[in-house]
Amino acid sequence: QIPAVHCESNTTDDDDHASVSTGTTRSTRREGASSRGDDYSVISEDASMVSALRRDQELNSIPLRKIKLMFKEGRMSDEERKHMLELRSAIKSFGRHDVNVAHILVTTGDYYADESDYSKALSLHEEAFSIYSTKLGDHDSRSVDSKLRIARVQLMDGNVDEAMETFCQTIHMREALLGEEHPSVGEVRMHVAEIQRGKGHPKEAAREVKKALRGYREVYGDDHPLVADAVESIADLYTEMGDHEKANLIFSEIVKLRAAIDGHEAVSVSKALIKWSWSFESLGNTSRALKLMKQAYSALVKQEGIAGATTAEALEGVGKIYATIGRKDKAIKAYTRVLNIRRQTLGENHPATAATFVTIGKTLRDVDQPDKSLKCMKRAMSIYSQYDKNKKKSEKSEDEATITDSLHQIGLTFEDHGENTLALKAFSREMSLRKSAHYCDKRRVARVLNAIGVIQCKRGKFKNAIEFFTEALVNMDSTGGRNATFAATLFNVGLALEKMGETERAFQTYAETLMMYKVEGLGEENPMVSKVINKIRKNPNVEIEVPVSINGQLPCTLLDDRNKFEC
Repeated sequence: QIPAVHCESNTTDDDDHASVSTGTTRSTRREGASSRGDDYSVISEDASMVSALRRDQELNSIPLRKIKLMFKEGRMSDEERKHMLELRSAIKSFGRHDVNVAHILVTTGDYYADESDYSKALSLHEEAFSIYSTKLGDHDSRSVDSKLRIARVQLMDGNVDEAMETFCQTIHMREALLGEEHPSVGEVRMHVAEIQRGKGHPKEAAREVKKALRGYREVYGDDHPLVADAVESIADLYTEMGDHEKANLIFSEIVKLRAAIDGHEAVSVSKALIKWSWSFESLGNTSRALKLMKQAYSALVKQEGIAGATTAEALEGVGKIYATIGRKDKAIKAYTRVLNIRRQTLGENHPATAATFVTIGKTLRDVDQPDKSLKCMKRAMSIYSQYDKNKKKSEKSEDEATITDSLHQIGLTFEDHGENTLALKAFSREMSLRKSAHYCDKRRVARVLNAIGVIQCKRGKFKNAIEFFTEALVNMDSTGGRNATFAATLFNVGLALEKMGETERAFQTYAETLMMYKVEGLGEENPMVSKVINKIRKNPNVEIEVPVSINGQLPCTLLDDRNKFEC
């Protein structure tokens, strides 16, 4: 068995172009296809065979004991039954711990993974790995591939830390088998980078991708899809790190690389143009951004047609850039066309359709059309509610990030209209989705917790509000630290405490908030700082002890032990 090993990135953060997204998918699918292509015999179903399956004592082990029970209760689909009968036949022919049985366990595990039954998939893949490891050794390719499948299922099931550990073990196994620069090692590194990225560590993710990229280039050269995918991903990571200039340079190269690999008229080139456009928008060059986005849209109309999914994405991008430069009228026209495309192609009740309603609603709110804005948001909320009812509990939506961001905008709009109950419903749903996501974005979780706290204050439930604010502060403390965003939520705590009559605690909180703003370099001209100062000046007779920063750590008595600070 392979011992638990943690990945370490000890290479320097050089400027090799590399990253995390689509290369992983391409490589993963290729391997999955080859693993499932083995020509196993399919056993026909008959009563005697089912009866034999029920009697066979070899099926007493987990997970096959569960399979036997399912046969008895008749809870198997036809496809599932076919896999189980195939497994029964292999056990009868070769014995329970034979490599041929492991092959069937792998294909059956893949079936359950595709059906989102991750518990069964994981049990089957773990049993297959145990057989391969015992019979063939840990460094046989089948053992290594089986280990990779375990990691993928762990990740799909949301067990991110366990998946990270297993991916790291797989890297060491593949390196021992194939060498450090082999593309198959790079494939696993891309998975590790994906996890690092999801955890909010783009720099560490970039290091892993650069290692993968070196292997890809060594084997395939520069003009290969996996190389292009990796280069594009590193640009995405630089964007997340806030280095928009470097990202912009790489995106310009990606456009050329995609054209060289796929041809100038390929959709991949248009998609690269969209990303390049957004990098210019991030740099404040909206005219260049708009020109590139329109170029991508025109090309996509020819490539996909007016109703294509990426065509709609580019048109929506045109609208967003118009909104950024203050041309809200043109933005709304573009969004309306996008809405019509998505209604036509995806249906009235698709999450992407709902997200477009939200985008239109937000823009209408900005141009002071509150009634129309509220109508759009209610329509979107209705679509999301229906979508939740129809979705399986274990099913993870590809649109989940869009859904959560949209729910936040819906909540803000309801709050602006005094619809606090509806706002709370939207924010609560957002919080539930964010906390259950594979990669929990603590900063956005903190944002929605703060929003719920504000709603609770408006409903007069100040004690509940403080609980939400406190949880938000804990999340902020572990990510961005005690910055201006942290201070804004801490100020909300003070307001709630003051409403509860706990004046001394409230003003101590205000004083700590003011210290944080000053450390951030914000003066009295800042509206948030002005609010805090006005609160303190209104009650000059309140005397409080203010903890002083020690070793660079700013105090927050709500979270800290007061004994750590001087007063």
